[in-house]
Amino acid sequence: WSHRGLVILLTACPCAIVIGAPLATTCAIAAAASHGLLVKRPETVEKLPQIATIGLDKTGTLTKGELSVLSVEYLATEEGFECLEQEEALKWAAALELQSAHPIAAAIVSKALGCIGDALESSELPTVNNFRVLPGVGIQGHISDPKMGECKVIIGNKKALTVAHARPAAHSRFIAFQEKHPQHTT
Repeated sequence: WSHRGLVILLTACPCAIVIGAPLATTCAIAAAASHGLLVKRPETVEKLPQIATIGLDKTGTLTKGELSVLSVEYLATEEGFECLEQEEALKWAAALELQSAHPIAAAIVSKALGCIGDALESSELPTVNNFRVLPGVGIQGHISDPKMGECKVIIGNKKALTVAHARPAAHSRFIAFQEKHPQHTT
């Protein structure tokens, strides 16, 4: 019925041509989404017939269609935080990432709790205050932890270490981590 209705609408409506192009693009994006392909801009669909070759750089993201955390490295930048266990640090990261809209956030939350749906109902996560996005760097917030008190947490790329005034040892560990995982996003 939807196909017949669309045909009738396009032939009966005087502005069918105006409706036709956006409607075809919308249908193409919907069809792509049903097959697991995300199209960010409608004009991409219109350029598809002109594409002869595509070069891809990401591994895992495209083959599985989802981001995942493969390895975790906790880099404490202040004295006293080295005792924080990796599992607890991952929960802190998950609590902060729940505030974020970044695509990697869901992968971090899933790594910490197993399922992102469980995170919204979880009482295991600490409270986050003063959350803010650091454009081009990452995210920042204050975690309220019963054992450690109020702690400033920054999650992000290599630039986050500079923002956090990390010790040179943390910078060296980050570089070593990148060298150990050259094919992955860090």
